[in-house]
Amino acid sequence: MSKTLDGVSKNRGPWWHRFAIRFCTFLLFLLIYWTLGFLTDDIWQIQGTPREVVERQYIGESLREKQSSLQRELTELDQQNADTQSRASQVERSAQTAQVTWTQLQKFREQAVDKGRELSEEEQTALEDSQRLFLRSQNASLELQAKLTENAQQRIRLQGEVRAVKEEIQTKQTAANQEWTRLYRRHQFWLALGQIGLLIPLMLLAGWALMKGRGKTWAPFAQAFGAAVLLKALVTLHSYFPVDLLIYPLVGTGLVIVATVLWYLIRSLAKPQINWLLKQYQERYQAFLCPVCEYPIRRGPMRFLFWNRKSIARLAVSASETEASNEPYTCPCCATKVFEECPKCHATRHSLLPACESCGDVRELEVEEK
Repeated sequence: MSKTLDGVSKNRGPWWHRFAIRFCTFLLFLLIYWTLGFLTDDIWQIQGTPREVVERQYIGESLREKQSSLQRELTELDQQNADTQSRASQVERSAQTAQVTWTQLQKFREQAVDKGRELSEEEQTALEDSQRLFLRSQNASLELQAKLTENAQQRIRLQGEVRAVKEEIQTKQTAANQEWTRLYRRHQFWLALGQIGLLIPLMLLAGWALMKGRGKTWAPFAQAFGAAVLLKALVTLHSYFPVDLLIYPLVGTGLVIVATVLWYLIRSLAKPQINWLLKQYQERYQAFLCPVCEYPIRRGPMRFLFWNRKSIARLAVSASETEASNEPYTCPCCATKVFEECPKCHATRHSLLPACESCGDVRELEVEEK
């Protein structure tokens, strides 16, 4: 089976044109990647269940209100205790003053009795008033102390209730956090599934375009689209799944890609494409090597020279010597016709190139497949 070289692309264009095509292909890749990023970000913006809703379901407003009410009662009780302690201090100072006055009046009466003198009515009234004031201060102090004791007991009770409510809230808060974490992870899973579900059809489309677009005019579009979709898919998978879970898919994908590239390279040697094969022939003719086996083409003045791909540029051959060696030539290593006579102008032409350099005659050249 053979393949002809009549389908060779002749419109390669200047170097700046080829560079512009590659540069625009890269820009197209960036734009497609950014567009895919906008689409996946829109999916990411979908909100899940708020934490406040889950906490309200588990804890409830009544328990929160009960905690607030107990805190208010405890604050009011502390304020009452502060006021009561202030009043108790004032009453204590008043009782001490009354006690000092009463004690002094008692000593004054004892001194009067020792002298055989009776107290006047005013002195007796002052003594009795001082005694009554002291007794009232003592009773008020006892009442305030009892009030402080009662408040202390009530404060202990409120603190116990507040502690119990806090423990209940903490228990329900833990359950709410666990439930919200479960809902959040499920939401993240659905978001990842949505993004991957968006990228999988695009990856299939990109694969189909890459296979169908080889050698076609719109091949750069398929290459830019395929590279952008593949990169976005890898970034998305890395964002949602741990590296341990991605090892096997990545290794499997790498095996498929490497095996595909290896198969393509082997197939290119066994069944080479026309453009690829013509480029190989051009490069080897320029280096004076056999286009098939790379054996040096020793004809004319180069018969006794030795060279390779790198050293051929250092060899200098005059134009007269080159013309003198213009004769048919067959590779002694692989028996391939390298130069032959043109049937139209009878000049020597390249056997494995499409056109004759003397008359420009173009013919369909057949290349045997391996």
